[in-house]
Amino acid sequence: MTWRVLHTLEARGAISTGSLSRIEGTRPTATTDLVERLEREGLVARRRDPRDARSRLVEITDAGREYCRNCEQSVGESVVPALNGLSNRDRDVLVMALPALRRAVEVLSKDGEKPTRN
Repeated sequence: MTWRVLHTLEARGAISTGSLSRIEGTRPTATTDLVERLEREGLVARRRDPRDARSRLVEITDAGREYCRNCEQSVGESVVPALNGLSNRDRDVLVMALPALRRAVEVLSKDGEKPTRN
């Protein structure tokens, strides 16, 4: 969950905890608890919203970006053995599918922006 929230903040920029909760599909209290922990760990920072002095925005820090890069590298390294076990044809198919997968992720990300209905 930590990497996912940090990745969201990295991709979207500074956002409110309410928006973060809607995007991630988590309870507001769980999101607030997570943000507080990430702030203690130096992975995110909170600042006043320049459009609304009563609100605060959450943003990723340089340490949070480094955490993301380390996670991505770890995931990449864990996939190498599986990719090495594929045929050249299967690897080519995966490479050809990447643009469609990227578009699917974009669509899913945009769906996360929509308010949920109760």
